[in-house]
Amino acid sequence: MALWPVQILLWAKKENAPPSPGSSYNALSNLDINSDSVKQFIQFLIDKKMSITSSLAVFEGATTTQPQPNQEALNAMSPDTRDFYLQRLTTTKSAKGPTVYDKAYANAAKMEKMFYDMGGLLSVGTDPTGNGGIIAGYGNWRAIELLVEADGFTPLQAIKIATLHGAIGLGFDKTIGTIEAGKNADLLIIDGDPSKNISDLRKLQYVFKNGVGYNSKKYSTQ
Repeated sequence: MALWPVQILLWAKKENAPPSPGSSYNALSNLDINSDSVKQFIQFLIDKKMSITSSLAVFEGATTTQPQPNQEALNAMSPDTRDFYLQRLTTTKSAKGPTVYDKAYANAAKMEKMFYDMGGLLSVGTDPTGNGGIIAGYGNWRAIELLVEADGFTPLQAIKIATLHGAIGLGFDKTIGTIEAGKNADLLIIDGDPSKNISDLRKLQYVFKNGVGYNSKKYSTQ
């Protein structure tokens, strides 16, 4: 599950009002994440062994601070999707100042880190396609980057969240999630060091799957 539904419910309880789609971002932006009720609810989730999946890459599409799109990702979109996405991007970034979405996004990121720091199992993924800009592969890269940029994790923590934590959440950590004897894993050759600079994940050269190597640059241009 993602944390934003939790935040909405906590806000609704405080305001004694039923949550609704129209109030969701307002709820997130106004919620006091340092309140006892939020901390108690996070502890409740942890006690019940609930895992949380960060999907900030989707959420980021509503913010004024989102980066300019990756050209390769744009090339992977259909013309209609690309036009829709670019129109939405222009509209969103034309805001004169911080919006309710910016504030909600910041709260969501802080709450994810709080959940992790309190002992919760945090994984990361995407929930396509959001505003149309979340493309398989490219969206995953951005989601992992945001664990560092928005949540405040170290690159190594982000890599662990994206690999081992996902496997634990799915119940497959005995067979996947880490590179070690007796486990299955795809191997990546990267022209960089994502353990120091998480964005080096994008410098992917080859992927080895089932013993076969694939040229990532070749496939990304097809």
